[in-house]
Amino acid sequence: KSYQKLIAATDELVKSQFIVMFGSIDSEGRFPRKQWNDVLRIINGRDYKPIADPSGPYPVYGSGGLMGRATEYLCPENTVVVGRKGTIDKPFVVTEKFWNVDTAFGVVPNQGVLHYLYLFWYCKQLDFKKLNKASTLPSTTKDDLQKLWINVPPFEQQEQFAAFVRQSDKSKFEQALSELAATYKRIIAENLG
Repeated sequence: KSYQKLIAATDELVKSQFIVMFGSIDSEGRFPRKQWNDVLRIINGRDYKPIADPSGPYPVYGSGGLMGRATEYLCPENTVVVGRKGTIDKPFVVTEKFWNVDTAFGVVPNQGVLHYLYLFWYCKQLDFKKLNKASTLPSTTKDDLQKLWINVPPFEQQEQFAAFVRQSDKSKFEQALSELAATYKRIIAENLG
């Protein structure tokens, strides 16, 4: 529980840093605003059964997360996964090549224009539920995503933010190791004592 609190607090810190550096995702005037279609590429997911392999080199992701392994990939590393069906409001980043199934879009930022970590934290603040096209199972469309607007700060500033995110992730990892070591020592002490 303490680790979950740490993750939540660290994520809030990163979100606050995003707002300090870039303002609200809806703010206009501070940075040029571009439509998604102009600054990124959206890769449709496909069925992975024909290339499924438990020992395949590439992970397979859907909107809810990891689903299996495959022998081929559709998306490059450093891609933001955005749900198409089901979990449409929980974007995540995949830092290796992967296959995405048809419940998830792979959102690939244009190099030198959008940093993937800037895009990810932008997406984390976006209300994807406003794009919902279904009454039972939440869903979005590629066309609607391509029409979204995003502020495009100078790439160097995005890289500064990315360095902050990496340092935050590193501190989360170090804290997790510390928590695990303390828990391990406590369990050993209880069982030996």
